[in-house]
Amino acid sequence: MFNEIDFSKIDTSITPPQDDTERQYYYMAKLAEMVALRERELGRRITYCLQTFGCQMNEKQSEVVAGIMDEIGDLAIKSQMDSKPELFKDYYDTMDHLCRKFLKENGMESFINNVDLKFKDNRYFACTAIGHTRDKGQYNPQGVLAPMQWLFGKADSKMYHSWNDIKFSRKIPKITESAA
Repeated sequence: MFNEIDFSKIDTSITPPQDDTERQYYYMAKLAEMVALRERELGRRITYCLQTFGCQMNEKQSEVVAGIMDEIGDLAIKSQMDSKPELFKDYYDTMDHLCRKFLKENGMESFINNVDLKFKDNRYFACTAIGHTRDKGQYNPQGVLAPMQWLFGKADSKMYHSWNDIKFSRKIPKITESAA
């Protein structure tokens, strides 16, 4: 998919583009530069560990995915912030709250509890890498930069500070269900 894009030709010295897709390409190019620099500093290649939770979407899940975005997507986040501005002041904290609420309502409270036990600092994001179900539409990633930036903030402060596009709150406020 990315074979058609020459990331070395993307100018990362300029302000990031406003278009979401172009912005993601910009940060992918910037990340490639940062990784190359870090590898030179370390004198070795950087490695990673990837653990995937979930399964590949199929045709039957497309309606479910649309419903999920109604509950935790951009419109739901903005609506929640507008309805209770005294509780929901930050976009990403509100997203985290709605994701946790969605998971609890769908029988995943033990998953949340396990994540909370194993990882003191965690956050949930609503995002899609492809923007559609398999074989249904054009590539349209949404919301993938925020979790990447948050992870870099936890893993490598040098990379995070060179990115520095989103300011995350240090501690996510716990909002009780009765208040929300």
